[in-house]
Amino acid sequence: MNLMKNFSRKAVLLFVILAFLFSVSVEKAEATCPSGYTSQNVSMTVFGCPVTLVICLHCSPSGSVAPMVIIEKFIVEDVGCSTSTSPSHTMNEIYEQALIQMRILVASLCSTIPCSQGHTVVTLKRPVCVYNEYKNINGVLTFNYVGCNATSYCVITYDLCYEIVNGIVVPVVSNISKFQTGTPECSSTVIPFDPDQTSDYSTSCYALPCDN
Repeated sequence: MNLMKNFSRKAVLLFVILAFLFSVSVEKAEATCPSGYTSQNVSMTVFGCPVTLVICLHCSPSGSVAPMVIIEKFIVEDVGCSTSTSPSHTMNEIYEQALIQMRILVASLCSTIPCSQGHTVVTLKRPVCVYNEYKNINGVLTFNYVGCNATSYCVITYDLCYEIVNGIVVPVVSNISKFQTGTPECSSTVIPFDPDQTSDYSTSCYALPCDN
């Protein structure tokens, strides 16, 4: 019975991972990152919305450095998607789902090992303090969560390895741990997404809780 349950979980995980990887592309970007980190844009589709995560990445092709990812900015490339293709999901839910996808995508950006040989411990974090940024680009409104006052982070650590299923490399995530570091130096009042905003605008800095 336990064998069948484990097989079922892996089958579901495989389906979800392949769906994520099918819609993802990675390209170069420019952002200010700590020494030893590289900046990248990671583009994906979340609940039908085109999303980009601007990240700072620290790892090595040989796997000698434990992967670390800092989320610098979350961008929904077309705000219209949140009211058309994804009307039942809040902007924060889209953000949290993007972070879940990012956990898996680390396997395509950094070296990892077969699950039969162990695992790689990955650290992924995002700033607690953010501000909402709206930008009208050629008539298309984008929405961003931008980190500010980087004194506190939502941190996720997890084990990452891969299995070969029908000749396909499948990342496997396990042993997820979540916690918050530091004290947020920003307002505790969350500023919600404004669907009526149509022009360039930025809010003040506030704390986006580490709910997920």
